[in-house]
Amino acid sequence: MKKLLFWWSKLKSTFWFVPVLIIAFGIALALWLVYLDSTSAVNPQGGWKYLFPSSPDAAKGILSIIAGAMIGVAGTVFSITLVALTLASSQFGPRLIKNFMYDRINQVVLGTYVSLYIYCLIVLNSVKDTDQFEFVPIISVFFALVMTIANIVLLIIFMNHVANSIQADNIIGKISTHLSVNLKNLFPA
Repeated sequence: MKKLLFWWSKLKSTFWFVPVLIIAFGIALALWLVYLDSTSAVNPQGGWKYLFPSSPDAAKGILSIIAGAMIGVAGTVFSITLVALTLASSQFGPRLIKNFMYDRINQVVLGTYVSLYIYCLIVLNSVKDTDQFEFVPIISVFFALVMTIANIVLLIIFMNHVANSIQADNIIGKISTHLSVNLKNLFPA
């Protein structure tokens, strides 16, 4: 049992574990919402109809734009962030990049952006527009719009978090906290 707990703890401390969980959740959510769209008829009325796609072309356009934007933002933000961290780590040491990789906020941001990208691709694949059959996953596209807004807010939180985490005061505080915890483990009272 201790080995299993050790491996579970080691797995949770990797950079890729949380993003992969979020991506798996996004895939499952996409499949479930497309299924929900196929079994229920949603016909928005009044002002709500402006928030939902009205045609397969509109749904394809919305999903394509969201997918392209999410993967573009994820790539750009993380590459710029790594450049900033590399420059900061030259002053404060390589531990800064390690702290960045194991930070849950960074993992969640990466996971949500890539997850929304894959979600949009799955939903985009379900949009059908043939002579005999037309399918527009209204609920799935609306959820993609809502998650896009949430990811924009998450981007602002992420940028603030990175800007704060590379400040000298915070770096020194984290290092001293880690050092005191390690010393307490080495020399218990």
